Amino acid sequence: MTGREVDEIRADARQGRFLTVPEAVAYGLLDGQAGPGDRRGEQG
Repeated sequence: MTGREVDEIRADARQGRFLTVPEAVAYGLLDGQAGPGDRRGEQG
């Protein structure tokens, strides 16, 4: 899903790596950032 090797993700997680939203998008963890008016995922 991320396009990264499992060992790379494991090593990054062990290092306690923190990512900004743009970094997480580039890493493949996120599709984008929700804004104040974004209702995706809201149920009802």
